[in-house]
Amino acid sequence: MSTARTRSLALALAVASLLVVAAAPTAAGAAPPPAAHAVVANPNPVDTTPHVLDGRTEASLDVGSRVLVGGSFTRVKRWSRPEVFPRTNLFAYDEATGAIDPVFAPQPTGKVTALLAAPDGKVFVAGQFKGIGGTASSYLVKIDPVTGAVDPTFAPAVNGMVYDLHLANGRLYVGGTFSKVRNLARTNFAVLDPTTGKAGAASVPFAAAPAGTTRVMRLDVTPDGTKLVAIGNFASVGGQVRQNVAVLDLTPDGGAAVSSWRTDGYRYGVCGTGWDSVVYDVDISPDGSWFVVVTTGGPRGDQVLCDVAARWETYATGPATPTWKNYTGGDSLTAVAVTGAAVYVGGHMRWMDNPQGRDSAGPGAVPRSGIAALDPATGRALPWNPGRERGLRVMRIVPTPDGLFVLSDSDKFAGEFHPKLTRLTTAGGLAH
Repeated sequence: MSTARTRSLALALAVASLLVVAAAPTAAGAAPPPAAHAVVANPNPVDTTPHVLDGRTEASLDVGSRVLVGGSFTRVKRWSRPEVFPRTNLFAYDEATGAIDPVFAPQPTGKVTALLAAPDGKVFVAGQFKGIGGTASSYLVKIDPVTGAVDPTFAPAVNGMVYDLHLANGRLYVGGTFSKVRNLARTNFAVLDPTTGKAGAASVPFAAAPAGTTRVMRLDVTPDGTKLVAIGNFASVGGQVRQNVAVLDLTPDGGAAVSSWRTDGYRYGVCGTGWDSVVYDVDISPDGSWFVVVTTGGPRGDQVLCDVAARWETYATGPATPTWKNYTGGDSLTAVAVTGAAVYVGGHMRWMDNPQGRDSAGPGAVPRSGIAALDPATGRALPWNPGRERGLRVMRIVPTPDGLFVLSDSDKFAGEFHPKLTRLTTAGGLAH
């Protein structure tokens, strides 16, 4: 889930001067450790999250006492007030009260797909936009989290959409549908200087999708910065055959090379040709030793990786096999987050534990509408079952130190009205 994992900045707002004071990061150019929860989140949503009145949310980021939310939308409001704020694709709100920030309004011209805290206290914004903050900056920018002003010193000048990004080893790892960074050839993946946006020497092309647009859709990096997992629509990585999922070996100096880890389980056509790629999301465990990939693809039995969550071991070598698989029986899984206590999966599924289902509940299936928590060791569904209006997709599940956000296109969670944005906390959560 990569960016999908919130990087909390310790920021304090000096109200009189509106200055942001950022605490020093844990290491130069490194994000704080991923959220590792001891309990499964309380299924009762926080009441005070804002209402997003159209479109969908795709990214969130805790910034001190505030939360930034990105996606594809035009109108938001405080949960308890009638006033509607025009906010195009990005807004901020007070985490405690849910009040919409009346000043912060960068208004990116296209959807926002990822938000990430920068080492200098600013925020990286990635997406499909070609203008933001009154500038013509496109696809990937760095902004002031209070004013929304674009930092002109960070200028990657990527020539295509950025889906996801991650900080490690003092570098910014970026995936998308671009072919150049500042006129240097970088095919859908780049390693950037987080201060200037300049591309480093590492060049690992993600290429050769057999159908549709070649892209890196999600990426995540282990906490020690040695492995990167990327998913998307591709058949070649660094000149080697890698089909829609790849693992890279990273070095502290910004180097990147293709790992021997590989699988053909996600190859084009394995779930039919209705999708150019069936993979939707990936997230690495807090200790870095394993990761989970979720997919679409239709009900095609338990011998292929369609409509399934699958655990893989990060440091395996050569041809890999999943440690466990959990099938929905015919509905897509589109988001995943691993927190230690649970593997959260979201989508428009109706069941989990359903390998024999064919758009129906097979033997042993358990009802899970739109959201579920799985046992990290076995992959079986945990009793946790708040239920969520299924909609089309959960775009991301974003863990925070004290809970998680569920970002989607639907309006109800646990029977309550929480349009497009739901926050859960670990307070009152249960160990399993």
